[in-house]
Amino acid sequence: MTDSEKKDIAEEVESDVGERKPHKVGPESTASMSPAELAAELIKRLHLAIQKMEMYGSSHPITVSSLHQAYNFFRIVLDRRPTVTLSINDDGSILVDEEEMPKTYFTERFSRDFEHHRIHSLTFLRKLTLQDLIVLLKFLERRIGRSEDRGLIEEYLAQNKVHSIEVNKVRYRMVVDGEEAGDGMTFFRKGEVAELFAQNPEIIAALIRADSEQTKQTAKNLADVMPTIRKSVSEDEIIDRVIRIIEKQKLGKDETEIDRNINAIIDNLKRSLSDRQKEELRSRLEKVRDEIILDSHDKTAEYIEDERTLRRVGLVKEIETYIEMIKEGAEPEHLKNTLKGFLNSAIDVAEKEDVDNVYTLFVRNFKENPLPAFLGTVEVFVDTLFERADDSVVRKFSKERALEKQMEKNYDHGSEYLTMVLVWITYQFLKQNQLLSALQIARVFEKKKDESEKDSPFVADAKTFFKSLTIGEPLQALIDSIHKKRFDIPPEVEELFKLVRSARIPEEFLKRMENEDREYAIRVAGALKVIKRKAIWVFANEVKGIKDIIRDPFGNLLTDAQRRRAAGAMLALAILAEELAIPILAEYVEDKDPAVRFASIEAISRIESPKATKLLVRYLYTNPGSWEGDLLRLIPRMDPETAVPLLVRYFHTRKDKWLDIIRVLGRIGGPETREFLLETLDMWSLYVGGMDKFQTENFILALLEAINKIPPDPEMKRALKFFLSDWNNRDVVRGIAGIFNISSDRVTARVKEILAGWRNV
Repeated sequence: MTDSEKKDIAEEVESDVGERKPHKVGPESTASMSPAELAAELIKRLHLAIQKMEMYGSSHPITVSSLHQAYNFFRIVLDRRPTVTLSINDDGSILVDEEEMPKTYFTERFSRDFEHHRIHSLTFLRKLTLQDLIVLLKFLERRIGRSEDRGLIEEYLAQNKVHSIEVNKVRYRMVVDGEEAGDGMTFFRKGEVAELFAQNPEIIAALIRADSEQTKQTAKNLADVMPTIRKSVSEDEIIDRVIRIIEKQKLGKDETEIDRNINAIIDNLKRSLSDRQKEELRSRLEKVRDEIILDSHDKTAEYIEDERTLRRVGLVKEIETYIEMIKEGAEPEHLKNTLKGFLNSAIDVAEKEDVDNVYTLFVRNFKENPLPAFLGTVEVFVDTLFERADDSVVRKFSKERALEKQMEKNYDHGSEYLTMVLVWITYQFLKQNQLLSALQIARVFEKKKDESEKDSPFVADAKTFFKSLTIGEPLQALIDSIHKKRFDIPPEVEELFKLVRSARIPEEFLKRMENEDREYAIRVAGALKVIKRKAIWVFANEVKGIKDIIRDPFGNLLTDAQRRRAAGAMLALAILAEELAIPILAEYVEDKDPAVRFASIEAISRIESPKATKLLVRYLYTNPGSWEGDLLRLIPRMDPETAVPLLVRYFHTRKDKWLDIIRVLGRIGGPETREFLLETLDMWSLYVGGMDKFQTENFILALLEAINKIPPDPEMKRALKFFLSDWNNRDVVRGIAGIFNISSDRVTARVKEILAGWRNV
């Protein structure tokens, strides 16, 4: 790698990681830039935006920030001119308008991409939007493991309705010795070996392939087009490009393989070069060969320390093989099983330094190959560590990784890998109910977030950690850590909920309500009070959506799971939102589905508020119906001071509900109920007028049962004795017995039983 390339890469890394101030992009910061500097900065920002999209995906905060920076720079450039054009010369040079860019780490990417997608030029109009730019960059994005053909860029932009980017409006032709090439000059496009040789490292892979027929054909094609290549680039430039490609390739796992592959390259290329080029190429290739082999020795030597050498060196080779499998697009399950196999032997009988070396090896490889699929190693590595390593090794490794994150000063791909390791360690601790250990790791990320500037990558890093705890297995472990405790929420989990602050927690509880009873929902609501706002939002949306669920012809929900989920959401919403939930729940008081109707009434009855009590009793007055009995069963849960006066008024308007209301009041109890029952007992004869024998007995017996539920006092005892005397002295019993041939008096017997129980009052 040349010094200029190293400088370009260093600038890129410096622009993306570490402790730094936000890079200003604005008219003031670009006013002093020359056209060449503006063009170079534009190429750099586009390169970084595509790179972040490939590494993190288009929605990650780091990617979004990079996309906005690239677009803002475009806007600055387009404010100074009506259009800006990126084009490629036939020698692979990138031009911005007419400004030719020096060949750097950043321009090489666009040179390869333009050639690969048959792009001569891209012209950006002043009406360019951020969305249009994102569409273009997604087309240029390389997708590891996928080989889909995205077609021609013109068709792709048209399909996505991008009208602010024009394709191939400008074409630069080859210039040889200061003169424009003639009409016979060839423009090399996709599929031709000459283009691959000039721009893409894939040609080297083809040259050292084991298939001899393909190797011969590749060499023949090179020989055929070499005269044309020499017209567009110098002999020295051909050699420079070959050497640069070889330096970037992994040409073998050991000295023998490296030597064999480099000799194959020399043998195949020398047929296509002049005598001077042959000698130059051989000399430089031998130098590169020595450097590659020496570097290979250095990497291997780092792990040759003691009797575990063979296992460590074997692991190095296996991980290199694993990375190649990722690049080739192997299936995730196959990758997982492969990694599990060689990690089992690596971590078996492991000591502390073994585990550290495996981890360090993974981090180093991820830094060199930041492929998203490589993050799959984290889950397998941590799971294997917890399964097979000694507890003391696991605890020490976990503690040191948390300390490493706490002391971290610069953010890079190693930081990203470490974060995912800590996510899966936290998951394992939650799974084993080691709540304090899990919480201590979470506190590290919260502290890093609080101490960092708002736009710091450590803030996004902490958000990634907490978000990862709400996905898949980590989320299940977090929920189960409460379920095992029977919802006596441990303080560690309560703090974890506060740190995570995610709506996915109540959403997961909501799913589980489909298979649980109402008491489960009540306990869930109690556990979620620490993130009340998020939980209310989830349950309110769920309740509002009940009316949109498909139902049967009678208006009933289709499954029991739907009914349990609806009831659970209503109860949880009532407990968490209290009075704020009443308008939402009231919409279902007269629902056609009895289960939904009762669930809404039950939920409202859980709200300790006069407003809720008045609402339910008002329905008793104004909307008597099939749900009336449900209301009477639920009202005893509510505030006695509000419910009793309302029920007493209701008692005087609905004679057919006297027995129900008396029973409800007996369940409510309280001083107001006591006064009402004693007054009714005193005036019993007025209430039974017009009743037959059975109605009279049932009314008095219901009144006596309600009174018996009230804590007795001397006044109540006297009132009951007076009633018994009045009942027997009015010839009621004698008259009823004569008419209906009664052989016993149930009222008298019941009064005597109650008084016997009050003997000590």
